[in-house]
Amino acid sequence: MKKNGYTLVEVLTGLALMALLFISCMSLFSTSLRSLRRTDTKLTLTQTNALALRKISEEIRSVYSLDVDESGQAIYFELPKVSGTIDPNTGEYEYSYPMVGDGIDRSIYYSNGKIYEKVGSAAPTILAEDVIDIDPDPGSSYYKQAYPMFAFANIGAANGLKIMLITQSPVANGNVFNRQTLTVLLRNYR
Repeated sequence: MKKNGYTLVEVLTGLALMALLFISCMSLFSTSLRSLRRTDTKLTLTQTNALALRKISEEIRSVYSLDVDESGQAIYFELPKVSGTIDPNTGEYEYSYPMVGDGIDRSIYYSNGKIYEKVGSAAPTILAEDVIDIDPDPGSSYYKQAYPMFAFANIGAANGLKIMLITQSPVANGNVFNRQTLTVLLRNYR
């Protein structure tokens, strides 16, 4: 006589195989979500650093005078004085000739995990957050040491300023770090 249906052993074996398949899929899904969160965090840090570096570079590209403090964690600068004449090609105000400073003291500095910009007596504005001052990269020459965020650099015969930012953000199983470096040509610095 032929039986219709499955035996208890067959049903239990099928359920066990389905459970193993389900657990494997859930493990893969969980790992994918962690990887997605980590990648999203890295992307956010990269974008944030890029915006901060762009703002700093736009500000200091045309400096008249510039000093970097001994620790490399602050710069003090003055921009050139502009004349009342507008350049017909760019639409920007031209600098006065002979070139002199505009008399407004400016600074960009690191303090308590943030990069600030201060212009004259105005309150400082935050340019970047989650900045760390100790280098976490074992391959770096500054590993576990304070690194210079700002340093003078030569670009051929011209002067430049190297800016390095390392930021961090917590994720489920540790921290994600992002390092970005930019060297800015100082057009008017002598």
